[in-house]
Amino acid sequence: MNWDLARLWHALAEQQPDRPALIHEGQTLTWRQFDTAAAGFAARLRQAGIRRGDVVALCLPNVLEYLVLVAGAMRCGATPCGVNYRYRFHELAMLLRHLQPAVVCHDLDSGEGLDRIRDQLPEVRRWYAVDESPAASGLARLLLDTGGDWDQLDSRSDDVLLKCTGGTTGRPTAVRLFVGDVLTQLNDHNPWHQHDLAHGGPQPAPVEPVRLLVVSPLMHGSGLTRAIGALCAGGTVITQRGFHPRRLLNGLARHHATSLAIVGDAHALPLVDMLDAAPNRWQLPDLATITSSGVAWTAEVKRRLLQHLPQVRLLESLGATEATGLGFSVATAGNVPPTGEFVLGRHARVFAANQPARPGHTGTIGVSWPHPAGLHPSGRLPADRFTNHAGHRYLLSGDHVRLLDGERFLLLGRAGECINTGGEKVYAPEVTDTLRRHPGVRDALVLGVPHPRLGQTVTALVQLSPGTTTENVRDYARAHLAGFKAPTVVIDVAAIPRTGAGKPDLITAHTLAAQHAGGSA
Repeated sequence: MNWDLARLWHALAEQQPDRPALIHEGQTLTWRQFDTAAAGFAARLRQAGIRRGDVVALCLPNVLEYLVLVAGAMRCGATPCGVNYRYRFHELAMLLRHLQPAVVCHDLDSGEGLDRIRDQLPEVRRWYAVDESPAASGLARLLLDTGGDWDQLDSRSDDVLLKCTGGTTGRPTAVRLFVGDVLTQLNDHNPWHQHDLAHGGPQPAPVEPVRLLVVSPLMHGSGLTRAIGALCAGGTVITQRGFHPRRLLNGLARHHATSLAIVGDAHALPLVDMLDAAPNRWQLPDLATITSSGVAWTAEVKRRLLQHLPQVRLLESLGATEATGLGFSVATAGNVPPTGEFVLGRHARVFAANQPARPGHTGTIGVSWPHPAGLHPSGRLPADRFTNHAGHRYLLSGDHVRLLDGERFLLLGRAGECINTGGEKVYAPEVTDTLRRHPGVRDALVLGVPHPRLGQTVTALVQLSPGTTTENVRDYARAHLAGFKAPTVVIDVAAIPRTGAGKPDLITAHTLAAQHAGGSA
């Protein structure tokens, strides 16, 4: 049998029907209930005429129903796709027009904005609202009562899962991923439990399976991948609506969570600040791992976390929506790698001028497997995203790195993060990481701002601790960076603008920089 995610989860539900699968804000679904609700949603989709490959858009925060809807869509061969629910109505309408979904699941406020979106998308056959208000029974409970054939599975390994790129620098793009490839990669690297799917069915989960609290948004690839991995291990996925450090720590303790999925410093910094403020309140002896991907997680913040949680392993992975498994980093008490330093993934390699890079050289990183099925709805990745070597075709992620030795590399940034100032190339993340090492800088973001003579100048937005000045930051940068890399403009802001996924909101950041330039003129 060619296994896929829906079939694996159904088999696990048969093996462990009474174990908790999903927990959200005091609500719990056992594995039997999870699979039954997924079968109920699949039945509704079939009744609506949804066919294999039809897109089911999930415009939702982290709610109990999210993974139920993913599993239900996969059961009938449909294509689930997370959509950023924080978009304004006109942004959401633009993305949905591109996705051309047959079904939209949402928690949008009803009214004129939603009506306008509906009018622009007449091809959508069903709109399902998810209401978490206390008076609502909940879509998950409704699906439990829907019925449907519990054993009817139309899923295949060549079905497609869509993941949208973040769109922080432009219009989001939907990447098509084969479900079988997603399962194979997760199973090969799953730290919690692995199955020998090539020679039989899934093996029963451990006596004490993983209990993963996912604070990363499920609408983005990083959070969804972590959650899918925990389900594939027969574990429990715990979610909370929104990110609140105190509630998060209370949830970890209450549910005896063994793993936590976050978004780099965007979550880790306020979390460790809370631990600093009440160092003996949360012991968390069950917590074994904290994982992150998609945004910078600095060495200093990792050290501070490990001071409170010395038993925990901090696992950071590097990947892109279309190119996963680029590298990984493991930090433990007394052994924290430098910020941005990773070990090459199993299928990853660094290239310079389409040839394998040598240690000490800068290049781009790519993977020979897995590769996406393409871009939605029917496009291919550009040919210049690939390079061939030794009989393998590598998909280049767009990340620029410096190869340190045969297996380690330092992340420098994306091509779009390269600032050209007077002909000198500056990788913005390198400068950002340097500024963050200043003890008085809580957070930082470096941008290239247009300049009439130099092309661009290096500009920094910084969130400062009391007593630290922008001049202190300039002096620090000049002392630790080449002169052309040091920011010529340093702007003190209340907080670095970020998206819901914790990534820099570059549009807002550039607006702040332009406003500062206008005010200084």
